[in-house]
Amino acid sequence: MENPHIDWLAARSGSVAALGGAEVYKALGAGSNLTYWSDVRDGTHCAVRSEWRTPLQQSIQKFLLGTGSGSGAFRIAAGKSGNLSAWRDWQTPALSDGGGGTGGDPGDGDPGGDPGGGTNGTCAAAYRNVNSWPGGFRGEVTIRNNGTNTLNGWTVGMTLASGQSISSLWDGVNTGTSGSVTVRSTPYNGTLAANTTATFGFTVTGGSTAAPGSITCKSP
Repeated sequence: MENPHIDWLAARSGSVAALGGAEVYKALGAGSNLTYWSDVRDGTHCAVRSEWRTPLQQSIQKFLLGTGSGSGAFRIAAGKSGNLSAWRDWQTPALSDGGGGTGGDPGDGDPGGDPGGGTNGTCAAAYRNVNSWPGGFRGEVTIRNNGTNTLNGWTVGMTLASGQSISSLWDGVNTGTSGSVTVRSTPYNGTLAANTTATFGFTVTGGSTAAPGSITCKSP
């Protein structure tokens, strides 16, 4: 729970820490077990916000009482949204009881539910919704090298619905925040060996919660 209205509470740093923590949860197969909420209207210090009530109750029911099955949610205040990609140079592994690995399904029970994706030669891109709320959502795009040769850089194109705008994006470098958006690889996740993946994430605010369309992938 975060208060973005008082600068010295460092909500922007808090959002980066939460996004980093979410990657740890995802690697451990528990990506839906974490909630972070800084999108609140009341800026009073040491106050209880009405926006926190539902997610807090869901967490209590699921983890303390064992009577619920709610999924975690990320609601980051648009004005205090940090960029995780500026703070890491590593890819999130998919861990298992037998040891670590890279790429693949994060193991959070979602096989990647692909409501939209694109393929161009050996470069394929698939989108999944991580969570959504009235007026926004958090999404991920996974890029896979389906070829036999190493992919040296990737570029993903996607189209956001009218009124939608990217408020934060990590593990990629975007050109544009609305309409037709292009996302390119970073120096640390652009080289993909055969059958390996890279992922970038983003949050969208405004308009509907419709998934991005016209997703394409090419190299570089």
